Amino acid sequence: PDTCAVTITDLVAECASDTSFRVLVTFTGIGNNFSISDNVGSTPMTGLGPGTYAFGDYFNSTDVFITVSDSSFAGCTSTLGPVTADCTPVPVCDVAIDSAFTQCIIDSTFEVVITFQGTGSLFQLFDNLGTPGVTNLATGTYTYGTYPYGSQVQVTVLDFAIFNCFETTPALTNTCDTSGTGLFT
Repeated sequence: PDTCAVTITDLVAECASDTSFRVLVTFTGIGNNFSISDNVGSTPMTGLGPGTYAFGDYFNSTDVFITVSDSSFAGCTSTLGPVTADCTPVPVCDVAIDSAFTQCIIDSTFEVVITFQGTGSLFQLFDNLGTPGVTNLATGTYTYGTYPYGSQVQVTVLDFAIFNCFETTPALTNTCDTSGTGLFT
């Protein structure tokens, strides 16, 4: 052909891994001498006909502009962008309290023994009675608080890494007079 005829009709970012993406480039034109390039220095794809091509491998959140050129005509290009993606997986809230029970310390006080799990690495324990929270915990079993007999305590396990990710025990109490323990599972 003796005229420039290239147009990018679609540009879509597609995740390649948890840390990178590629761009699907769709373009139209006449001939088979097109090339695809970008603004970040990737090796161009050459000798292409019109169609859809996967191009590049970019780190998450990189702004990419794509240019399709017709090598038969100087200055015959179509550029579109920016396109970007963040392919980091969304964390899943999986905090789970395996067990929580009361344990008498002396005849008039008790503590809560709590076992929890989750894939996070920074957890916090706190309660509904204002006991100072315990932070920077890994999953496992912990004793928490000192409460007078008859107190109604609920202990919450919070995963710091995920917004609004927590689990709370039902109300636990213990009179610590004869029975010794109260159990929640």
